[in-house]
Amino acid sequence: RERERKRAASQTNLFLLSWVSICSQADYIRVFKLMAAKLISIQGADGMWRSSLEDPTEFPNPETTGSAMFTFGLAWGLHKGLLPAADYAPAVQKAWNGLVSIAVRSDGAVGWCQPVGGSPAPATASSTSDFCVGQVLLAATQMVSFL
Repeated sequence: RERERKRAASQTNLFLLSWVSICSQADYIRVFKLMAAKLISIQGADGMWRSSLEDPTEFPNPETTGSAMFTFGLAWGLHKGLLPAADYAPAVQKAWNGLVSIAVRSDGAVGWCQPVGGSPAPATASSTSDFCVGQVLLAATQMVSFL
């Protein structure tokens, strides 16, 4: 589950690197589109994803680290023309709305950050980390064009 989250972020970052060969790029695009479709199908009604993508009832609270990276990746796919706006723009907007209304607390801190580890774990409104804040900021870099 954590591996799937990291893989989604890695897939996106590979596109950003110029050394990806043209012949492998088609494979990465195909996998990226499959993962994007699956992600929007399991997105929570509040726009956020859960710590366990396979069983959202295991930890039913929202989770920021994955949600921020999925928002970044989906928005990046929209900007690059890899994902159709009609299908993905509403999910991206819903994800961003979830991040700014749930993850970003009234005091400006970012919460609901899953702790570092190799498997899903519970997060709380007060759980935060530097990397989680960075992921929300990374998602914001892609959301600027939606404003």
